[in-house]
Amino acid sequence: MNEAQFEDKVSCLIRNGAKEWDFYGDNIGASGCRLLAKKLKENHPVHILNLYNNAAGSEGAKALAEGLKVNTTVQTLYLGMNDIRDEGAVALAECLKINNTIRVMNLGVNSIKDAGVKALAEVLKRNTSVETLWLNGNPVSDKTLLASVEATVEARKEERNLQWEYDQLKAKYSSLQRDHAELSRKTDELARANLALREEHRQALASARRVHEAALDQAKKQVTALRQQLVACASGNAALANAGHGILTPKTVPWEDLEAMVQDAPEV
Repeated sequence: MNEAQFEDKVSCLIRNGAKEWDFYGDNIGASGCRLLAKKLKENHPVHILNLYNNAAGSEGAKALAEGLKVNTTVQTLYLGMNDIRDEGAVALAECLKINNTIRVMNLGVNSIKDAGVKALAEVLKRNTSVETLWLNGNPVSDKTLLASVEATVEARKEERNLQWEYDQLKAKYSSLQRDHAELSRKTDELARANLALREEHRQALASARRVHEAALDQAKKQVTALRQQLVACASGNAALANAGHGILTPKTVPWEDLEAMVQDAPEV
């Protein structure tokens, strides 16, 4: 791919707001990397930058490192098979002292030796964002150093996974707390409603009792009045009987029966 074609491809990716810029095998070289570095400083919304097998060399890696010092969007960088050597690895290590956005970096098959790996190992002590770093296929003689770098990024990846699980559990716990609070609120509402119903029931019973007592009192008064009338009637009938007169009623009641009715009338 010539320079003009490469520029057109980059412009097209920018216009489309592409999240992944894929230049796999486009052979853009150091000059293409310098153009990309300028675009990276503009912070377009690219998350994945694939430059695998592009003959970038150490100069191309240095240019990209400068662009990535400013960039805050790229999270994954594929830079394998670019012959960046120790110089390029050291430049990227310097970049990682500033950049805390990159999570994944592939630097496999890049002729990186001990010096480059050592620079990366040192920066990983302070950079906490990189959780995956591929260095396979590089002629590193210090296998212990290489294993240390791999162990560091692996431990960081595990730590990030544990943190993610912790955050999930924390969110679930918070949700359960909210549910518990809502349940407690509803329980309190039901308790208050139950108390209100009990009070309403008590008042209804008291009201019914008062009505019943008033009706009973009224009935007692009526019975008392009727008894008084009955006694008066019996007294008048007795007087008439003593005078030798009968009682003129629709049906004559003998004095003995009337007297018995008075005696049987209930006491109020």
